[in-house]
Amino acid sequence: MNKLLSYLLAFLSLSEFAHAGKAHMLNGVFCQTEAQARMALELFDNGLSMPAAVMAVNHESVGCVLADSIKYVITQPVIIESGLRRGIELTLYGGRAIAILVGENPRELEPPVPIYFVLNRKLDDAARLSGT
Repeated sequence: MNKLLSYLLAFLSLSEFAHAGKAHMLNGVFCQTEAQARMALELFDNGLSMPAAVMAVNHESVGCVLADSIKYVITQPVIIESGLRRGIELTLYGGRAIAILVGENPRELEPPVPIYFVLNRKLDDAARLSGT
């Protein structure tokens, strides 16, 4: 009976970990929609700095944040597209924001929210949309 209980507990622990996935604490450009993130990239391609591109996307309402002093805690990253832009390798991701780290203080997002973000590096555990 102890063996069965051990297997059951191990299975539940693995299922919980697989469901939550690895969490990344990231700086970058974070947007509410994929269209906003794509617009920021397009404006960057057209010569704006990334801070200026984010400001332009936010001209009517705040949809994107350039997180340089805070970090977003992201799970389930998925690569949407990746490419060289103005000499910089940038990757557009989708994922789930589970918290925002302000200094050493995490602010949990409940429920987690879908988010789109741009990084200048690849996340080693990110899934890929088919065709990317």
